[in-house]
Amino acid sequence: MTASLKKNRGLMLAVFALVALVLIVGASQSFQSCLCHSIYYQSNRFLKEVPSFLLCFGTFLDANGNTIAALSTLVIAVFAYFSWNSTNKLWKSTNELTRATIGLERPYLFVDRVHIKRDSGPGDINAWFIRFKFRNVGRAPAEINECKIGIRDKDLLEDEPDYTDAADMPFVQILAPNRTFWTQAMGPSAPIRMKEGKAVQFVVFGKIKYKDLMGNDHETRFSAEVSPNMPVSSVLNKQAYNSYD
Repeated sequence: MTASLKKNRGLMLAVFALVALVLIVGASQSFQSCLCHSIYYQSNRFLKEVPSFLLCFGTFLDANGNTIAALSTLVIAVFAYFSWNSTNKLWKSTNELTRATIGLERPYLFVDRVHIKRDSGPGDINAWFIRFKFRNVGRAPAEINECKIGIRDKDLLEDEPDYTDAADMPFVQILAPNRTFWTQAMGPSAPIRMKEGKAVQFVVFGKIKYKDLMGNDHETRFSAEVSPNMPVSSVLNKQAYNSYD
């Protein structure tokens, strides 16, 4: 029922306007006065074939020209408002559809693999190099504009990652869908591998920034907590160090 009313809303408004016009014209003083003198008008040989209501309707228009002009202006203004409102709704719907499409047809860069290689014998502490393999798992190319990676003692990590001292790593400028690239290998230097006679637990963390086809900025943060003794790692349990948008 509601859907039917919405579908025929224009027709209902037109019928309502027509009925209102008939009532207003029929009740007007100029129209009624004209009807009373319709015999006089029709005595004219040029007007005798014209129906009385048409003659009197013309009289009504002449008598209420200013009012009709004002009402016409009001109707045009209302129509312009509804037209603008419809156009605005259409624009919003199109914009939402565009955003949804971009959300599907956009790049997503994630760490696909972590490779750790020990630099010397099994007895050496924190003698390793690490590198990350990124893959574009999205459906559009990514324009990469920044890749930073840093190494820090886990005990000195802050709640929010600080990339001030992180190294700028080489990267490919454009990464196509389902394509990958490796970062340059890096590791802790010998003087910082131990602290107070104990092995330092290092965390490697970084971020990669890129743009989609519409020029929107995106960022992926990543981390790896590396074992001091074995070539293994795990993701740091801090959400601020592992996120994407």
